[in-house]
This record gives sequence, C-alpha cells and structure tokens, in this order.
Amino acid sequence: MSCEGVWRVEMLGPYDWENVGTAYMRNGEYFEASANYYSVGKYKVDGDNLEISDVLTQYGQVRTIFGEKSREKTPVTSKCKVKENEITGSTKLEGKEKHDIRIRLIRLESF
Repeated sequence: MSCEGVWRVEMLGPYDWENVGTAYMRNGEYFEASANYYSVGKYKVDGDNLEISDVLTQYGQVRTIFGEKSREKTPVTSKCKVKENEITGSTKLEGKEKHDIRIRLIRLESF
C-alpha cells in the first residue's frame, strides 16, 4: 500500500484527537512540520505495516513531550497500521519504553 502523499497528523490527548501538524511522505522520505516543530526522517512500508524513524526538533513554544520538557533533537520511532486513507499507531522516544503517544494520520492528498 502506498503512503505517498500529504497527511494531517493527530495525537491522542486527554480529551480527544488533537491536530498537531502536516506530514509529507514520498520515496521513503518523511517530513512533518507545524508552527512549533519540524521532523525529518525515513519510512518503510511492509504490507499494511508502516515504520517511521525521524528526528523531531522543537522551536518557538516548546511543549513537554515523551515525559521531557525539551531536547534540541528528539529521535523517535512510530509503528503504525495503514488503511486506505488513515494510518494509526504509536510513537516512542528511541531508547525509552514509557510515554508513547498514540498517533493518527489522515490522508489529505495522494502523489
């Protein structure tokens, strides 16, 4: 299944899904950004399994994420399941078992 395209990125917060950014996936490259962070990495698809490895950089209004107030560069890995226009899974800080974040990506555009 192809994940190439533009995706709305959401994370599950205490009250519901929160829109946090926009991601672009093409040719194994992953780019995500919002007003306060950007992320650059790679992705691999195997059937309906998707794994994203990227480095998140916060700037501007820094928020606590993965149980830590801030890091200059935050390496993360996401393991997800792909449906036609929706990806669901979780993101973890590399090397840390606690504080994983549930994520959902909704397709906005295909390439």
